Parts: sequence; C-alpha cells; structure tokens
Amino acid sequence: MRLRQIEYFLAVADTESVTQAAADLFVAQPSLSQQVGALERELGAELFERLPRGVRLTSAGRAFLVEARAAVDAVSRGQEAVHRASEGSLGEIRLATLTSLAVGLVPGIVRSWIGAFPGVQIRLIEYQHPDRLEDAVRAGEADLGLGPIPLGTMAECHPVGAEEFVFVASIDDPIAEMERVSPDTLAHRPWVLFESGHGLYAAVRRMCAFWGFVPMSVVRTTQTEAAIRLAVAGAGPTVVPTNVISSELSHAAVRPVSRPVLRRLAFYADHPLGSVQQAFLEVARGQSKVREMMGSDNQTDALYLP
Repeated sequence: MRLRQIEYFLAVADTESVTQAAADLFVAQPSLSQQVGALERELGAELFERLPRGVRLTSAGRAFLVEARAAVDAVSRGQEAVHRASEGSLGEIRLATLTSLAVGLVPGIVRSWIGAFPGVQIRLIEYQHPDRLEDAVRAGEADLGLGPIPLGTMAECHPVGAEEFVFVASIDDPIAEMERVSPDTLAHRPWVLFESGHGLYAAVRRMCAFWGFVPMSVVRTTQTEAAIRLAVAGAGPTVVPTNVISSELSHAAVRPVSRPVLRRLAFYADHPLGSVQQAFLEVARGQSKVREMMGSDNQTDALYLP
C-alpha cells in the first residue's frame, strides 16, 4: 500500500467520480483507476460501488475512509515537522553542562532560546566534573556540551568567554572589609569547599596552589548553591564562579580575587553541528551573561584555570 494509492482513493471518495478525481489530480483516468483497483485487491474488499454515473463508497470504503484520512494527515504532519526541524523551529537539543553552569549561566540562555524557538525543547543533562561532561559528549549522550574548554580534540569547539571566580562570605566576615582578597591571607582559615568529585574542587585547589597552600575545609558539599548559603550563613568563605551568584543575594560579601582568576568556557560537540545547534549558539552569544564573560576574557594579568 502506497501513499499515492491512498491519496487517489480519497480524491475519488471526495468527488464521487473517477473522472473528476483524475482531473483534479492531473493524472490519466486509467492510471487512477488502476491504482484504486490495486488498493482494493490488497485490502481484499471493494471500496467503491460503481454506478452508471460516478461511484459510491461501500461499507468497507467508509470504514477505510477514516483511517486513510488519518494516515495522510500523519504524513503531512511528519513532513511539516521535518521542515520545521531543519529550520530550527521544532525538535530537541540535549545540552550537557556542569551543575554550576546549570544554576548560573544556562537559565538565561534557555529563557532567550524559548523566546526565539518555542518549538525546540531543551533536555538538560548535568555533571559535576568536566571530565564526565566531556566523556558524555564524546559518547553521543548529548548534542552539545557547555563547560571548560575540553582538553582533548573535539569536532566543534566554540569559546564563549571566561567565568571569573570570587570569594563569598557573610557580611560579618573580615572579607567584607577588603576590596580584593588575596587567597594566601585566608590560608589559616577553614573554607566551605566541594567534594573531590566536583569540578569546582579541582579549580579551587589549583587556585590555592598558585598562592602556595592547600585550603582547609570546615564543611564540604556537592552543591554550588549549598556552598554559597553555607558561606553566607557564616560557616566560612567559599570560592565560586560569579555566574552562580544570584542578583537577589544581598546579605553577603562578594569579593574578587586580588589577581583575577578565570576559567574559559566553550560550547563543543564531537560531530558537526546541525542548524538547530548553530542557532542555539547564536542565541547563547547574545545572552547578557555570556556577553559579560566574553568581555572579561581579555585580562592579561589573570590566572587562567584549566
């Protein structure tokens, strides 16, 4: 059974005339009659009663009519879906990223994307460590990754600027009196740190190693938001990227590091990007936090973390 046969059947059913249906479809009448006959033989029943002038649906034809219309409508919807997907107006993007970026950077990008392409859903996949994120993208578990620039080669890698790390503490903490914080001045104090499997754990350790010490912990967490809340509550200072700090966080001391500490970020994939992913990149580049990060990536005196 072919789609053309079903379309011929519907044309004859609508016009109740083989002659008129052939004219409407711009096909020869014998060819149309042959296709309808082949459809009847395949179904094992006559679909039309042949009258002296025109045709009329049989009971079998009326039963088939409902399903035939549904089949043609389904094909039409499928064609429209493919067309819209190729234009980037329908489909799904599997976006893999770090938990910290999912909290701070991704929401603004998604908001902008939904406004521009409401028919394309985002499926967010979160990882705590850049290595796990990179492995997932290579394994094809995501269409696009957003995180630190990957160490290995990727088919596509599009830098989007750099995130800056800052100290967060309670407003009663001595940090609040400083304009900038030199990490080594806090070497004697316990910090709110991340568990060893968290990507920010390695970032903070590398930062402290540059200043010549290993940070002590008063509490460890796997959640970026929890680290901020613990620091603001007075448990001790913590270090997080600026993009995870909410604008509503008023009761906190947020201070930059004496020498800017940055980590470059990129969108990447291990396959050529399709039109939908390319469109997503363009929307992301126009988002305000991404523009801020792109502007911060030209600090020559900064310490860049891998």
